[in-house]
Amino acid sequence: MMDKKKDKLTINDKVVTHKELRSLLIASGFSTTSTYYIVQQGQVCRLASAKESERLELICQLAGADVFEEQRKKIIDNFTKIETSRELIQLEVEEKQRKMSNLEKEAETAIKELEILKDGEDRDLDKRRNVTIKLNEVREKMAETTRRRQEAVNRYEQLQERMKALTNERKGIKNKRMSLEAQTAALKKMGNASADEGKRLKEEIDNDEERIEELQKRLEDHKQEYQNCLNEDSKARDEMTGKERQIAPLRANCRFANERERNQHLDNEIKQLQKLKNGIEKELQMLNENLRDMQRKEKNEKELLKNLADEIEEMRGNKQMEKLTKELADERRKLDEISKELNDAFFKETNLQKECEALDAQHDETMSRLSKGSAKAAISGMVGIQKIIEEIRDSENRSAEEQNALDGYYGSLMDLCEVEDVYADAVETIAKNKLFSHIVKDHTVVQFLLREFDARELPGQPTFIPLSHLTQQQPKRIPSSVNPDQAHPQVLSLLDVIQFDSKFDIAFQSIFGAVALVKQPDESIRKTLFKAKFNLVTLSGVEYSNRGTLSGGYSDPSKRKLSLYRQIKELQKKLRQKTDELEQNHTKMMELKGRVDGLMSSIADKEEERKTMQIRHEELIADRQRCRETIDKQKADCEMLKREIDRAERMAGELGRRLEDVRQVRDRPMQHDDGDRDRLDQLEEELKEIVKSLHDVTKRRNDAEKVKNGIEAELVMHRSAVSRLIAKREQLKIHKQWNDEEEQENGQQNNSSNDRMTEIEKEGKELNAEIERIVGGIDGFDKQLHEMGNEEQKIIDEVTKVDREKDTFEARIAKCIAARENAEEKISKMGALPPEFTTRYQNLTKDKLEKRLRKVVKELKEMGNVNRNAVEELEMLKEDRDSCRERVEMIQQCTQKIRETLDQLDKEINAAVQEIFKNVRDNFQEIFKKIVPNGYGEMRLSTNDPESQQAEESSVGTVRIDSNSSSRSFTIVFDRVTCKGINLIVSFTGNSAEDAVDCSTLSGGQLTMVTLALILAIQRVCSAPFYVFDELDAEIDAPFRKLFADLLNEYCGNSQFIVTTFHPELLGPAEARFGVKFINKVSHIAKISEADAIDFVEDESIRA
Repeated sequence: MMDKKKDKLTINDKVVTHKELRSLLIASGFSTTSTYYIVQQGQVCRLASAKESERLELICQLAGADVFEEQRKKIIDNFTKIETSRELIQLEVEEKQRKMSNLEKEAETAIKELEILKDGEDRDLDKRRNVTIKLNEVREKMAETTRRRQEAVNRYEQLQERMKALTNERKGIKNKRMSLEAQTAALKKMGNASADEGKRLKEEIDNDEERIEELQKRLEDHKQEYQNCLNEDSKARDEMTGKERQIAPLRANCRFANERERNQHLDNEIKQLQKLKNGIEKELQMLNENLRDMQRKEKNEKELLKNLADEIEEMRGNKQMEKLTKELADERRKLDEISKELNDAFFKETNLQKECEALDAQHDETMSRLSKGSAKAAISGMVGIQKIIEEIRDSENRSAEEQNALDGYYGSLMDLCEVEDVYADAVETIAKNKLFSHIVKDHTVVQFLLREFDARELPGQPTFIPLSHLTQQQPKRIPSSVNPDQAHPQVLSLLDVIQFDSKFDIAFQSIFGAVALVKQPDESIRKTLFKAKFNLVTLSGVEYSNRGTLSGGYSDPSKRKLSLYRQIKELQKKLRQKTDELEQNHTKMMELKGRVDGLMSSIADKEEERKTMQIRHEELIADRQRCRETIDKQKADCEMLKREIDRAERMAGELGRRLEDVRQVRDRPMQHDDGDRDRLDQLEEELKEIVKSLHDVTKRRNDAEKVKNGIEAELVMHRSAVSRLIAKREQLKIHKQWNDEEEQENGQQNNSSNDRMTEIEKEGKELNAEIERIVGGIDGFDKQLHEMGNEEQKIIDEVTKVDREKDTFEARIAKCIAARENAEEKISKMGALPPEFTTRYQNLTKDKLEKRLRKVVKELKEMGNVNRNAVEELEMLKEDRDSCRERVEMIQQCTQKIRETLDQLDKEINAAVQEIFKNVRDNFQEIFKKIVPNGYGEMRLSTNDPESQQAEESSVGTVRIDSNSSSRSFTIVFDRVTCKGINLIVSFTGNSAEDAVDCSTLSGGQLTMVTLALILAIQRVCSAPFYVFDELDAEIDAPFRKLFADLLNEYCGNSQFIVTTFHPELLGPAEARFGVKFINKVSHIAKISEADAIDFVEDESIRA
């Protein structure tokens, strides 16, 4: 921080202003009400060498004498003002007493004139009031009729909407029924086609079965023929084999010349036969494997066929299709029912929305009527606060302040009370705009609500009644003298006719506690109640103040704030109910829509599932038919393979036997016989015959086998066709069953549609009848409104006629108009009218009243100028006089309290100064003893009396501060001795007071040590946040500098000592060290270590 004279301050290389520096010091702990001393550079010893009075001033300021003196001045100024006010009030009391004596003389004359004026005014007022009441009654009836007509119109619109909805529903049902009829016709057509197809299939099946029986018979015949051919073939082959066996050895013997050729030929034949046998055996093995594969496939196909049949039977047995169809019918029926409920809910929502709109309009109209007869700012403020409370109540996450406001808000005055209509005018006259005030717990609730009100920028001016700021008062009792008959009292306390919670008694007591409700306020009752400090109010709302003023009067019942507010609350309640009902109905609609969507989705899923099952069933039937055909084909293939195997086995047997014979021939020796050739020829001839016979048998066998195979193939084909036809017939039966179920379901839907159509027709007839009735009612309302309009016009004509009749009598009209125009002004100025004047002329006729009026006017002219406000002014002066006397008493009490306060301030400042002086003196002696162990130091009070140089510090004293425009001096009195300063006496060589001398004789270094002891003594009593010493050790030597550093380290406490030095003794105990350099005419501060600081100081010492 740079020196102030450079007019530039910096903190952490940041330029700051003097104002910012001052704020920083205050934030550091300095106070603007406490005294701080700034010793100029190079004059730190001034505290030791200062005047004695300056040191006394320092002690007094440390004790807070300035603050006490400032409070004393304020109290004395207030005391002076109060004394001046008391004298003025006393003069005002005397002046009012003089005026009261003059006004008492004028009171009787003013009352007489008041009676006359009241009499004429009441007559005209009653006449117009009666006509106005009659007109208001007619208008109320018209409003009620208009409301009922509007309700009928709304109901008519609702019924029209319902009729429209029913028409649309009926149209939808017709379309649905037409669609169902078309579907039913299509199903019937499909059923007829299925029946025709079934008949055709039956005929084809019968034809195929007949053909199968015919083929079966032919197959049996051809099988027998084929078997005979086989037998003949087998017999021929056996014979041929026998012959060949006989021929083989003969041929072997006869063909070859020697045995070697024969054997070679036979070996070749054996090889060929063996090779042929091996091929046949291999073929036989392959045929057996094919047969086994076919049998295995046939078995698998049979298992698959069994599984398919089981699945088909299971599908038919569990009746899943029927179950799905039934579920679909149930869900469609539920869908129709829920759709009906949804239509009803939609119709109800439309009606509820219209009802809410009507209630909103009625609420706005009632609020507008309330606003016209009341202060708009008060009503807007009340509505705004209620809106804030509703928002807080609806909020789920409330803060503690919001919860406190919600708990501390009780409602408006009108919300918390119930008043019968007969007393409404009286209550409204007394409460006025306080009816819109909010009763709350305390002022914190008020502050929060006003803050929220301003934050939302709501219109209006809300008012509050905090219960914590009201004082509980004893309820006033109606004097028993005004109610001689307690069973039928004439006077009631207004609080007794208001119903409210007892915990709000203090609020209602403050507003209505001093008000009496009277039926006929005669003079005696008024005087008695005025004496008891009661205000009066009549049932019609006329208020008689005990101050003499009159207010209120006739009020329109249709504009009563309490009844209008009650209507508003009822409308709000109905609106909330309708809104809740609308929300519930909307929730129900959403639920019904969800159910409809769910049912439609479920119906679609089930239809898809049924369709999938139908497709699956058809696939199963097709797979079963395919399996059957495959099995039949595999059976035929197996029979053919078996025949091939039999043929191969026979061939293999023949080859084996032939091979065996050839081997036997080879094994026999070759023998030549002449008879062998003949025998060979004979056998060969026989063999040729046998071969020829075998060829014929084989041809016949082949032909028979071909015919048999053809018959079997045709039989298989017809059987497959029969199976396909049967499967197709079964499928047609299933489809017919499904179509029948769907037709039955459509029939049920059609029946339900017919039932709903019947209900719609019935409801439509009822709606038409009700619409006709409502239209007739609307016509009746229109007729009533027309008649009431005529009646209203008649009453308006009557009012006009009354006014026209007054115009015919110019003199009378002038007086009546003047009386009527000035009536309210005169009533407000002249005070309350005695009730007996109201009843005195109540039964007089018009002629008598006019005669009485002329007589009264004549008497008024004879009276001349009269002070008509004398009675009221007299009452007001009496109240002012009493008020002034009370104010005088209050001022006297304030004066006594001020004197007591001044005495208390004197005692407090004395105790504070005495305590500060004692502590500073003791600390000074202690610290000085540490600085100079062989020395002596003391602080003494200096007086003007040389014989009483020192006063006892334990004595009771007082402090006085004398101030003027130029200077200020402190004096303190101890034990009747006046002390005007504090003297410092020290000794650096002796231990007693005899060796002590005044500070004026000390050197600069000694003065520095004394100043340090004084500063530390004050610091121990009243510490400051920080102390700044600029080269305080400049004039003391090294041992004292070391001692000075130790003292600062010992007494620093919570204070911070900032010391500038060029000596190393003060650097050791320091917590931080900063080097200050002057570069480019600017001071720069940087934190350095202890070693750097010592080097810096030593360098500066060398330069010096």
